Amino acid sequence: MDITNLIEKIDKLNNNAEEVIRITPAKSIELSNEAYELSKQAGYKVGTVKSLLTLGKALYIVGNFEKAISMLIDALGIARNENFKESQADILNILGNVNLALVNYNLALEYYMKSLDIIRAIDYKKTQSGVLNNIGEIYKDLKNYEVALNYYTESLEICELADNKNVACIVLQNIGEVHYHLKNFDMAEKYTEKSLKLSRKVNDRMIEAACLHQLGKIAFKQDNLDKALNLFLKSLEISKETKERYFIISVMIDIHKLLIKINKNEEAVEYLESALTLAHEINSKEMIMKVYSYLAELHEKIGEFDKALSYYKKFHDVEISGMNEEIAHKLKNITIQFKMEQSEQEKEIYRLKNVELKEKTEALEKKTSELMESYNNMKTISEIGQSITSTLDFEKILNLVYKSINNLMQAYAFGIALYDKDTGDIEYSLFIENSIRYPVAISNINKSTWASWCILNRKEVLINDVEKEYKNYIKDRINTHGTKAGSLIYCPLIFEDNVLGVITVQSPAKHAYSQYNFDTVKALASYIAIAIRNAQKSSDLEKLNKKLLSLSNLDGLTEIPNRRYFEDEIDSLWKETKASKQSLSLMLIDVDNFKEYNDNYGHLAGDYCLQMIAKTLQSVVKDSSSFVARYGGDEFVAVFPNTSSESVFAVAETMKRYINDLNIVHEFSKVSNRITLTFGIASVIPDENLSISSLKYFADKALYIAKQNGRNTIAVY
Repeated sequence: MDITNLIEKIDKLNNNAEEVIRITPAKSIELSNEAYELSKQAGYKVGTVKSLLTLGKALYIVGNFEKAISMLIDALGIARNENFKESQADILNILGNVNLALVNYNLALEYYMKSLDIIRAIDYKKTQSGVLNNIGEIYKDLKNYEVALNYYTESLEICELADNKNVACIVLQNIGEVHYHLKNFDMAEKYTEKSLKLSRKVNDRMIEAACLHQLGKIAFKQDNLDKALNLFLKSLEISKETKERYFIISVMIDIHKLLIKINKNEEAVEYLESALTLAHEINSKEMIMKVYSYLAELHEKIGEFDKALSYYKKFHDVEISGMNEEIAHKLKNITIQFKMEQSEQEKEIYRLKNVELKEKTEALEKKTSELMESYNNMKTISEIGQSITSTLDFEKILNLVYKSINNLMQAYAFGIALYDKDTGDIEYSLFIENSIRYPVAISNINKSTWASWCILNRKEVLINDVEKEYKNYIKDRINTHGTKAGSLIYCPLIFEDNVLGVITVQSPAKHAYSQYNFDTVKALASYIAIAIRNAQKSSDLEKLNKKLLSLSNLDGLTEIPNRRYFEDEIDSLWKETKASKQSLSLMLIDVDNFKEYNDNYGHLAGDYCLQMIAKTLQSVVKDSSSFVARYGGDEFVAVFPNTSSESVFAVAETMKRYINDLNIVHEFSKVSNRITLTFGIASVIPDENLSISSLKYFADKALYIAKQNGRNTIAVY
């Protein structure tokens, strides 16, 4: 094959690879690889750069970020050597996308800006609108909506000049979303409607679904619930066609919120259960956690405490797993970023050596060495992070952090304080100075302190001359015990946009801390925040478990133990008394002619009557190992371990007397003109020949005898 035909074939392969990249990225990788091999064979630099760029894009789409970066850096090196400006701009844009996906916002922005510089220099509008939109995405994610709007607006202007409708509908939808977050609902609706109209014109079903969803959220915020539900359902229908499962889950979550508002709780549960299935299919920890949380809240709302407790536990388990994965993900991101920078530096060193620029080469080799040192330090920080986030013991977290920070820098004084936003208290759970731990100290957010400034401003601070700089932050230097700080670092501990507290490192010396020390504390702060929230969540979950367990074991009407509690507890007590060869007594209690009371006085009066009876019966049982429970309807039960039938009979007599003292009128009773009770008592010493059913049978027989004897009496079997 001659060179002309070979180049023609390479161009065709590259074009085909680009065409199918959004449909079948695996096919795009296959075609690009073939084009790359042929381009090397032919020495065709344009084809080589194009194939590497497409390979990098396709690998980014399928989530192979490390390999994508390698391909893109190779492509960038050739494009720079050959002065292919448009290719450089495209490659830098995709490198920005990779880092945006890795949540490396600073590096992503750096690549976008480099791409933009080239684009503006050569007036390359084809890529310019996309890069500007991508920069807007960064600022939107960071909630800097004003700056995001500036980039989106500039992107939109270029789209209109170039008549690029495909990118324009994306930008319009993003502008609408920013206005939604700013609560400018009229503007949000205006831009989203424009995007919807344009998306239908270019047949972009994914953006159409996103617009319908966004319009539904706007209507929901404005309490136009019928309109919101209609828009959500239309969005859901389209997203099921495009098979965007992550997006489908988001829509289903919003539908469930709306259904709760109109008291359609069962339908809300159905949508959440469908969303949970999808979340498991795509293995999205974020969405699985969200849905578990919503399911727990919904089941608690409708009184299904067992299910609520189960979902809260599942939420917690996934959260712990997700945190561990996040740590691993952060470490991988650091590794990828280091390799990216190292690769660029090594390629530049090689280029400079070839042109014999010795001085610049040595400087770059030094930079590469510094990068390696920085990478090793970041790896150490991540290992520390893994240690502190692997425990739920708060005290252990504090000690691990203090021990670790001294391996990274000189920390004469070190402290961690927790912030309670409800009370405004700032409690130093740990403060160590010169290896001496001080007692817990409490300050308040309203006082002018370094910690208060850090929390209120949600910013970290590095001060290398406290005496000179403190007036820029606090009113007065408060006299404290110990050595005055000459230098200090304070960082807020932030998790999911909530300030949990602060971390501080201090030294009596001035100029004790470098920018690297500052960056190290900031990196550790994110891990400490995760570890603290993890420990707090564990504690909260334990409290919630106890609360829900208590609720699930209580009768909703009378607020005494219910039948479920009785069954669980008598089973446990049976085993204990059987092992200790002690007696176990059971008392069955029946409210005499209660049906007639309900029928004639009404259910509200009946409910009140049962509540008074329950409260009275419970007041009589003083022993902590004994209890009264509602067995069902108008029946109550009481259990007495290690108690003789004679003693239980005496308790029944007291109960009977207390109920009589209530003097609740019951003119329709066949026994008395007041509410009365009938008691059946049985007592056994559990052994191999008896069962719980035997004890229940004996007590029931006693109750039957008492009823036969005219009710309002006590019988023992």
